[in-house]
Amino acid sequence: MARILIGLVVVGVVIFLILAVEYSVFNDVHVNAIKRATGQKVEEKTSVGVAESKKGCKSDKNPVFKGELTDRSKILFIRPLGDTQAPFSARSSIVVKEGTEVPIYNPTDAALEEVTQKDGKYQLSLRTSCEVTYLLDRLDKVSETIKPQTLIKKGELLGYVKAETQDSSFDFMVSNTAKPVDHINKKRWEKDLDAQCPYEYFDNRNANNLKRDYIAYNLVHNDNVIQKVWNKEQGVASIPCGDLSHDIPGTASGGWFKGESTDIKGDYLSINKYLSTVQISIRKDGKLVEALTDYSPDVLLPDLKPGKTACYQDVNQNKWIIVKLMSDEKLSVAKGNGGCPAQFTQEVSDIWER
Repeated sequence: MARILIGLVVVGVVIFLILAVEYSVFNDVHVNAIKRATGQKVEEKTSVGVAESKKGCKSDKNPVFKGELTDRSKILFIRPLGDTQAPFSARSSIVVKEGTEVPIYNPTDAALEEVTQKDGKYQLSLRTSCEVTYLLDRLDKVSETIKPQTLIKKGELLGYVKAETQDSSFDFMVSNTAKPVDHINKKRWEKDLDAQCPYEYFDNRNANNLKRDYIAYNLVHNDNVIQKVWNKEQGVASIPCGDLSHDIPGTASGGWFKGESTDIKGDYLSINKYLSTVQISIRKDGKLVEALTDYSPDVLLPDLKPGKTACYQDVNQNKWIIVKLMSDEKLSVAKGNGGCPAQFTQEVSDIWER
């Protein structure tokens, strides 16, 4: 009998310890994340976050964001998507006016799946359907009214961004598993496979539709990238927001690799048009090791077709790179210092493939 009682006591203690640990983890993950973000005192400063879950989601491949994301009057401009030299080319960076505190609102009903903190900044990950998620990153403060793993209604305050410098900004990104990015050789790509232009999801009838601001800036600075297909009835909606894949069949534009490399493993070269420039970036295991930008290219990428050669010069770094498209699947390059050679007919042996 005594042994049975001792056994029951031991089992009880084990159960109590398990519950205590679960409560501690739950408290840190679901409660302390919000306390840290809102300046409330927490017992320990550890990493926060919850695993992504699709439980209870509803299928909707084309949700419409009918709410306001932020106060448009406090936006300075929106950087174009697709800067391959930036840490996150799939994220839209929204630059806000210096000296303001910018509120960030939820643009549509969604479940708050995760709150994470890094270097004093906060990232919110939300799901609006089984296929579509979005994130808001580099917030300075999170609203104390929102809780992870709960439904956040459209228009609800998510947090704030403090614009302390001229370049203060926050990131906005949408992913849709029903609309994968269209790369030429899909096995080469492992990062941002479902990233979308987030402004395509806003209601065109909404006066606060940020696509208007995004397109307006891009039309001024990026005439050759966004097609000017204007429909008076649809207005801005008739202009494409942009494709996050730079792969253009039959041209040098897009991603190039060596051996069995991918965009995050091994050697990866990207050549793309960004605004009115040509960007060439070389990465090793996902880390940027070299980047050149030609601000006034003589040859535009759509014109660099098989058998054609072009030289791109970065005047700020005093470097050049010669690119020859040998075939649809093979690219050769040569690099050097100074200005582009008067004649660049030398044999180039650095070979890259789709």
